[in-house]
Amino acid sequence: SGTWALESQFIGIAQSFMHRLTFVGNRCIDARGQKWKVTQEGDHFFLIKGRIWTSGGVLYREGKSGIVMRFLPEEEEEADPFEFDEDPDLNFEEDEQDGLKVLEKMLYDRYFTGLAPDD
Repeated sequence: SGTWALESQFIGIAQSFMHRLTFVGNRCIDARGQKWKVTQEGDHFFLIKGRIWTSGGVLYREGKSGIVMRFLPEEEEEADPFEFDEDPDLNFEEDEQDGLKVLEKMLYDRYFTGLAPDD
C-alpha cells in the first residue's frame, strides 16, 4: 500500500499514467486516475502486464520491453487537526473587537427593530 512516484530519470521514457502509482491492497490507481488490479502468477506480481516488486524501500516495475523503472515512496502527511500555522497578518483580538463595534452600531441604529424599545 501507499503512493509511489516514478524517479525523474524515467519521466521521459514512461507514459504519463505511470508517473505516480497508488496501491490499496491488490488495487492500483495510476496518475490519470485509472484503476488497475495487481495480479499474481506464482511468486510474481504484475501490474499492467509488467512485473512489480519491492526491494530496499523502492518499487520496481519491469515492462514488456524489459526496461526496469524505479518508483520511490511519497511521504504521507498526516495532518494534525489541532495544529496550524498562524497567519501573522491576522489579529483575532482586533477582528473580534471590530465585530463588537459593528454589532453595537447596528443596535444603536435600531437595525434590529424587534430588539429596540418601542417609543
